[in-house]
Amino acid sequence: MIVRNSIVELKETKLWNYLNEIDKIYADYSIVFVEQITPLLKSIQDFFPYYTRHDAHHGYRVLRRMDQILSKECLKKDNKLSLTNIEAFLLICSSYAHDLGMTVFPNEKDILINQLEINDEHWKSNVTLQKHLRKYHSQRGGSYIDQNYEKLNIPKNLISPLDLLMTAHNLSINELEVKLGKRVAGGEKELDLKQLACILCIADSLEFSETRIVDGVLDTLKDKIKNHEESEAITSYKENLKHVCIGDSVAIGKDGKIIISGTFDDPEVLNLAHKTIDFIESWVRDYIDIDLKSSLRRLIVRGDSIERNLVILGSDFERLGIRIKKDHIINLISSNSTWSNDTGIVIKELLQNSVEACRYRKFNSIAAADYKPHIDIKYNKSQHAIIISDNGCGMSRSTILNNFLTVGNSRSMDPTYKTSSYSSLARFGIGFWSTFTIANSVSIQTAPFEYMNVQLNSEKIDGLTFEVSINEFKDYTLFKKTSLSPGTTITLLLKKEIGVDDLLMRLNNSIVCSEIPINISNGEEEYSIPTNISLPSLADLTGAKRKLALEHNVKEFIFEKQYDSLTFKLKLLYTMSNGAATFKLSNNISVMHMLNRYGYSEVFSICGFKTAIRLYSLIFDFGRIGLFVANTNNPEGFVFNLNRHSLISSDAYTNLINILTEAVNEAYRYFLKTTNSTDKKTVYILNQQSRSNGGNTYGNYSKFRLWQLYNKVPDLLIFKLTKISKGLNLLDADIRYESFDELRNYRFQLWSCTVHIFNAQIRLNPEENTNFIYAVIEQITMEQESYFLEPNLEIDLLFDNDPYSFVHIISVETVTKIPIKLPLLRINSHSLQPFVNHKWFICEIRGVWTGTILEKEILGANFVFIGQHKLIVKPNTNISIEIKNLHSKGQIMKLCDLVKLLNDASDGFTDDSVLKFM
Repeated sequence: MIVRNSIVELKETKLWNYLNEIDKIYADYSIVFVEQITPLLKSIQDFFPYYTRHDAHHGYRVLRRMDQILSKECLKKDNKLSLTNIEAFLLICSSYAHDLGMTVFPNEKDILINQLEINDEHWKSNVTLQKHLRKYHSQRGGSYIDQNYEKLNIPKNLISPLDLLMTAHNLSINELEVKLGKRVAGGEKELDLKQLACILCIADSLEFSETRIVDGVLDTLKDKIKNHEESEAITSYKENLKHVCIGDSVAIGKDGKIIISGTFDDPEVLNLAHKTIDFIESWVRDYIDIDLKSSLRRLIVRGDSIERNLVILGSDFERLGIRIKKDHIINLISSNSTWSNDTGIVIKELLQNSVEACRYRKFNSIAAADYKPHIDIKYNKSQHAIIISDNGCGMSRSTILNNFLTVGNSRSMDPTYKTSSYSSLARFGIGFWSTFTIANSVSIQTAPFEYMNVQLNSEKIDGLTFEVSINEFKDYTLFKKTSLSPGTTITLLLKKEIGVDDLLMRLNNSIVCSEIPINISNGEEEYSIPTNISLPSLADLTGAKRKLALEHNVKEFIFEKQYDSLTFKLKLLYTMSNGAATFKLSNNISVMHMLNRYGYSEVFSICGFKTAIRLYSLIFDFGRIGLFVANTNNPEGFVFNLNRHSLISSDAYTNLINILTEAVNEAYRYFLKTTNSTDKKTVYILNQQSRSNGGNTYGNYSKFRLWQLYNKVPDLLIFKLTKISKGLNLLDADIRYESFDELRNYRFQLWSCTVHIFNAQIRLNPEENTNFIYAVIEQITMEQESYFLEPNLEIDLLFDNDPYSFVHIISVETVTKIPIKLPLLRINSHSLQPFVNHKWFICEIRGVWTGTILEKEILGANFVFIGQHKLIVKPNTNISIEIKNLHSKGQIMKLCDLVKLLNDASDGFTDDSVLKFM
C-alpha cells in the first residue's frame, strides 16, 4: 500500500464519511485538525529514526481498523448503536494525535535542551531526549492541543475528552477505568469515554502493515548491524521486520475472531511476533470486558484467543520451550516448604493484600469521596473458617484472571501501577496460594471500586463471587455476578487440624501496626491492631524479673524520631553509678539478664508488617541492653524474599540500613549526653558492657567496619591502652583512653594477645597472672612507647587496618610448667588507616571451616589462627601459595578441608598431609 496525502487517506475511511454525512461542520473540523498536525507527526521520525511509523499514515491505518472492529450499526444514522457526531470526531482526532507528543513542537527546542541539559549539536539523536519524549508523550500531546486548540479547530469543551482518549493507550485497565470512568457530556448526550478508549486502543494494537516501515530504515539498520555500530539496532530491526512479515494480514472474521497471518525467515522475529500477539490478546480481552459492561455494545471483536497462522519457511517452529506442570508448581508454592511451616504467614499474606488494596484505593480517591478504609478478620466457629474482608480497591474480572489467578503475575508489576507515583506493597503474585497450607478451599467475593464512578448506586456495585480449591485444579473459573460494596472478602475453610488461636497469635507476632484500621475477632473477643508502633513497657521487657529490675533501680532511656516516612523508637535499660550510666547492676550482673525478650532487639516493619534486618556497623551492642522498633509506610524499592521473612539487597535496603544505623547512633549519643557519660573512659566501659556476656568476641575479620565507624561515630570509637614497662606489673600500670584520631597521632607500639591475659581464661590467680605477664613482657622488643590492648572488637579493628601489623609467636610457661605458644599481635599506631579494602585479604570461605584468611608477617610460624574464624598466613610460604592457588581455581571445599587440617594441627593433632606447611 502506498502512503498518500493525509487528507486523501482520511476521506477514504468509513468513519470520516459517516461523520461527514451526519455533521459536515465536525467533518471539516477533523480535516483542519489532520492538516495541522500532519507535519508535526512526520517530524517524529527525526527523533526516532528507527521506529515504525507514528505519522499521519499510522493514524489513517488506525481509523481503518476502527472501521473493521466496530459494528456496522455504529456507522449508520438513527439507530441505537449510532455514534454521535462528537464521538466520531473524537475517535478520528485521537487516532491521529495519540502519539503527537513524541515530537518536539515549534519553539520548544531551546527549552528542552536547557531542561534536559543535552548537547545542542546532536540534540535530535540524544538518548535523554528520546527517553523524555517517550515517557511524557501522552501529557505533551494533550498540552499542545490545549495551547493550540483554536488553530487546530478543536472546540474548547472537547479538549479534555480528547486529552483523556490520547492518554488511554498508556494506561492500565484499572487506571483507564478510573481516569475515563467519570460521566462526561458532549453534544447534549452522555459520552462513554471508556468505550471510545477501548475502540482506539484495540485499533491501535492491531495496526500491523508493511507501510509501518519508513523507507530506507531496514537498509540503514542492516548496515549498523553489519558494522556493529549500535547494540539497539538488532532490536529495532526485529521490531520493524515483524511488520514486514505480517504485513496487512490482520483481519476480523465474520464471527468476530481476530485472525493474524504471516511468513517469517528468522525464528527470533517470529517469536517476537508471537510475544507481541500475546500482549495484544491480553489487552483486547480487557478492553472487550469494558465494552461488555457498557450500556451499548459496539465492538464486534471477541475477547477470546486470537487465531494466528505464523509460519517459518523450511522449518517446523514449535512455540514451546519449557513445559510447566501446573498442578506440581501450585502444589510446590502452596506447600509448607515454601512458607516455612508458619501458619501465621498465610493470614499475613492475605492481610497484606487487603492493606495494599486499601492503600491503592485511598491513593486513587479524591478527598471529597471521604473514603475510610477498614479491614476485618473474623473466625466463624460453625464453619471453622477465617474471613478476611476489606473495603479496598477490589478486583475486576480482568484483574482476577490476569493477576489473582495467574501464578507469579502480581498487579504490582504492571508498569502503570508502578510508575504512577504509587509504591506497591505487593510483589510476587503467589501469596494467595499459601492459603492452601491451612485451607482446602477458598471463596472470594470482590467488586472494583472504579465501578462506583459509573454506576448510579454507589452503595452496591456489580461484583463477582468465585471459588478456588486445592483438591481440584480446574481449567475454568465459574463467576457469579453479585451486588456488592467495593472491596474483597476471602473466606478460608480451614483444615481440621488448624487451630485458630495459634493462627491469630502467629499473625499478631508478624504485624506491629497498621495505618489501615484492622479489627480482629477470634470468636470470643475482639481487638484492633495499633495504628502506630510502640515500645514495650519495662514490665514487658523484664517479665518475671521486673521486681529485681525495680530493686536495682533499672531505668529506661527512650528516643523517638521521624525520618520522612520512617518512624523510629528506641529503648535502653541502664542504671546510674558514680554520677554516670552503667549497664551493670550493683551485683555486677549485666542488664541483659533483665531482658525477658532477648533476641527481640531489631524490630523493623513495612506498612506494619515485620521483616528481618540486621545492623552491623555499630560500636555498641544495643540488642543486649534494649531494642528499637521502626516502621515505614513507604514500600518503594524494597524487595522481599519469597516468603517475606526478610529483605533482599537493594538500594532501598542499603539506604534503610544507613538510616537505622544513624538513628541508633544518634540515640546512643543522646543517651550518653543525658546521663553525663560522654568522657572517653565511660564511653569505652559502656561499649564493653553492652557487648558483655558473649557479645565481646574477637578474632573475627572486621572488613570495612572501621571505615564505617570512623565516618559515622569517630567520637564513640575509643580504645583502652595499658602502658607496658619492663619490671612493672600491668595491673599497676598507667591506663589511658584515646580516640582513633588521637591514637594515629602517636608513634605507639600496640600489643595484644589472642587470649585474655587479664581474666580467668588462662585459669591463673592474680599472683600467677602477674608472673605470667612478666614472662610475656620480657620477650617483647619495645622500639617505641608500648601499650597492651584487651582482646576484643577494638583489637580486630586495629589489626585489620594496619598495613604493617604482624603476629609474634612467643613461648611461655605457665606456673604449672605447661609450655604454650602465645600469639601476640603487634600494631603500629601511626600507620593505622580506615581502609575500605585490605590488600592483605585473601578470601572468605564457608565449609568444614568457616572464616577469613589474611596474609600478614608472622615471626615464629608460617600460619596462626586468631580466634575461631581468622587464619593468618605468612607471605610467600608454601601454605600462602597453596591457599591462593586453590582459591583462584574455585576449589573452595578443598580449601576448607585444608584449613580444617591446619586448625587441627594448631591443637596438636597434625595430619601427615600438612606437615610440609608447618
